[in-house]
Amino acid sequence: MQEELPRPSPIRALEHNITFHFEQKNKSFCNRVLEEIKNGNIEPHFNYEIGSKIIQSPFVICKEKTIQIQERFLEFMWAFIYSHWVKFEEGQMKYELNIKYGEKNEIDMTVIKRASLLRYWAFSLLNELTDWDIQLPNPNPKAYAYMSEKEKIYAEKVNTIFLDAIGILLWHEASHIINCHCEEMIKIKEKTNDKTTEQDKNFILVCEKEADNQALEILMNEETDQPQRMLKGVSILMAFISPLFLVKGPEKINQVYHPDLDVRLGNVLEFVGITDQVCEYYLYRFGCIILDEYFVMNSTLFQNLKIYKPNTLVETAKDLFYEYLDRIELLKRSLKNT
Repeated sequence: MQEELPRPSPIRALEHNITFHFEQKNKSFCNRVLEEIKNGNIEPHFNYEIGSKIIQSPFVICKEKTIQIQERFLEFMWAFIYSHWVKFEEGQMKYELNIKYGEKNEIDMTVIKRASLLRYWAFSLLNELTDWDIQLPNPNPKAYAYMSEKEKIYAEKVNTIFLDAIGILLWHEASHIINCHCEEMIKIKEKTNDKTTEQDKNFILVCEKEADNQALEILMNEETDQPQRMLKGVSILMAFISPLFLVKGPEKINQVYHPDLDVRLGNVLEFVGITDQVCEYYLYRFGCIILDEYFVMNSTLFQNLKIYKPNTLVETAKDLFYEYLDRIELLKRSLKNT
């Protein structure tokens, strides 16, 4: 008996936005992709998978010259971004502004509660495929009747963050094709583990870093406005911090064919290059909140290994962020030695 597929997901409201964003963000890159399509090196479509049993970020299928996108991953990412960013904006930042500067921002606890419910659903997707409750925040305008005016505004802003985050991942994968990485990567990944050399691994790591850099350059596009760099930095943060929660256990932070997840996260945020102190604080404070959540979710493991949260009495939010990453590095080393 064929497994029943879920009902149409609200994320499909952004299906064409994702494609348009991929094609139009950077004209130079778009022209390169079009040239590769004409030459038969890239298929002129994405493979869109519905009903997948595990969540996986977009990946290139080298032999088919195309990129695979999972609907389940897109659902997770939108809900992950909305729930964390809205709780940060509505709760944390308003609270800090009220306490530090005597502002009178009203904190909408209903919005925060509903964002938390969406977060619970997003993380449930790691274990089972369930339908998105359309009464919770989502990107489909047809469901806006279930959302408050504030939630509608947040949803529109999250759409922008989401499209940039997904764009980074798609540009990364397309970069493998247009930069001719695929042929050699196929040969290496077809080898058994005992036949894979350090030279093979280093080659793929170089390819992955090149693809990351190209994707980040497409997104940033020589942007000089600091608040805009900050907002794009939020998309970069969400694209590269979410894998910490997607992998099956902290031991998977160590990667074979990619930079380790924590190292990669630190590297890409340095690429953002924010110089304005307020914008830098915002981005790294948000990152700290999410990394703290990672600590809480794995608290038993960290405690058993005697790895404790960093001291918050550091000079900047950026310093604290990298203190968290240092703790994850300690975790990796401890797990390797056990």
